[in-house]
Amino acid sequence: MASSDRQQRRITVEVELASAVARISQLQLELFDIRQRLNDTTPILDMLPEDVMVEVFQYLLPSHPDPEIAGYGCSLKPIQLTLGAVCRTWRSITWSFPAFWKELRFTFAAKSDDAQAEIQVDLVQEWVRRTGNLPLQISLLLRKTKKHAVLDGILRILLQECQRWRSLEVAGKATHRLRKKMFEGSYIC
Repeated sequence: MASSDRQQRRITVEVELASAVARISQLQLELFDIRQRLNDTTPILDMLPEDVMVEVFQYLLPSHPDPEIAGYGCSLKPIQLTLGAVCRTWRSITWSFPAFWKELRFTFAAKSDDAQAEIQVDLVQEWVRRTGNLPLQISLLLRKTKKHAVLDGILRILLQECQRWRSLEVAGKATHRLRKKMFEGSYIC
């Protein structure tokens, strides 16, 4: 292929690429608009009074402590987050009703990067905040990790609320660290 042919091909590819980028931008705007309209719709469930919706949502909350079903063995999002992702009305109801948050089932991800690890601490903090003053049922799966500062941050948050613990279940390879810290007096309730 001659140099002028390569130059012409480069120009053609650049034009096609610019067209593809423009099309992607157009599709992203269209998707945003569709999502906006979907959030603005009023399904029949949204016409129910808030207290009835709360009652319906409560039936979706897990009623068992089994770690496999609670999310330790799978990648399912907690139902509270799924409900909150449906629309603004559901998010408002779910976020503001403390009884939806009184059970904290949390898997500390061993292979998370620093950004994900910090998000985990923030998530636990926000989750506990949403419980108001209700008793807490806590189930933790602590996988072996080198991110001790993050694990310590999560445990510190939970220990600040230890007077509200109704139950605490801790499992996993990193439980020895928790026991060691408690016996050293690093974690005091």
